[in-house]
Amino acid sequence: MARLAIVGVGRIGGEVAYLTERGRMRRDAAGAPAILSGVTWDVTERRKAEEELRKRWKPEAAPALEAYIAQLATLPALTPAVLEATFNAVLQQHGLKIGQLMPLYRLFVAGRMQGPGMFDVSALLGRDEVMARLNAGLQHCRAWA
Repeated sequence: MARLAIVGVGRIGGEVAYLTERGRMRRDAAGAPAILSGVTWDVTERRKAEEELRKRWKPEAAPALEAYIAQLATLPALTPAVLEATFNAVLQQHGLKIGQLMPLYRLFVAGRMQGPGMFDVSALLGRDEVMARLNAGLQHCRAWA
């Protein structure tokens, strides 16, 4: 299936929704187009998250996130309290404030700025999933440089 487009569509109230499509064209025996099938889905939230990430990304946050990932690998158990204490220790070691790192952590792991507490979410997702999402987020942001 080929991705056809990402288009902005106006909504009532002036907001724009972003849609993407994937489709496939089937041809008849003579090679003429016969059937077009596919799917369209709303990628507005993903686009908003990407815009938010671009606003908040600072390359100097990468070492702190890498240190947090390294710490996650060594923790005996992932509980919200342990995750929060580990996160705060990394902040202190790197001289950062929570507002400099938590938005990135939230966007990398949850993909949005709102929602339940990130340490609760992380404990539910588990070590491997959180580490994979944090690493993927770092790789994604480094690609901009």
